[in-house]
Amino acid sequence: MGAFDRWRPGDNRPNRVFDRGQVEQNAEADRARQRALDVARLRRVWPGLVVDLEPADWLSKTAPGFDRRVQLVVAKVHEPVEYRQGVGWAHVWGHTVRCGARPDHAPCVDVLARLDALVDALDRQ
Repeated sequence: MGAFDRWRPGDNRPNRVFDRGQVEQNAEADRARQRALDVARLRRVWPGLVVDLEPADWLSKTAPGFDRRVQLVVAKVHEPVEYRQGVGWAHVWGHTVRCGARPDHAPCVDVLARLDALVDALDRQ
C-alpha cells in the first residue's frame, strides 16, 4: 500500500510542504508584535502606583536571591522591556511604602519587576 493509496479527496497532508523560513519569519513577527504590546502596557504604569511584588516577581542587583514580598511606590519605569526566558521584565525605581515618595531623597529601591506583575497591580487600582 503506497502513499497515494491512503490519500482521500480533500486531504492535502501528503502534499504539504514545510517551509522553515516562513515559520521562522512568522514567529519573529509574533515576537515583534508582543514586544510592541509589552511596551504599550509598560507605558500605562504611572509614578505613584503602589505595587505588591511576590518573591518570583522581582529581581535586585543589590540583594540577589532575597526571598520576600516587597511593596513599593513606583517612581520611574525604564524602557526597554528585558526578556529572560520568554518573560518580560521592567527596570523600576521606587520607594518603600514606609519612606513614601518624599521629595527630599532619591528613589531607594532599584529592581527588575516582572511586567505582568506591574500590569496586574495597575488593573487592581
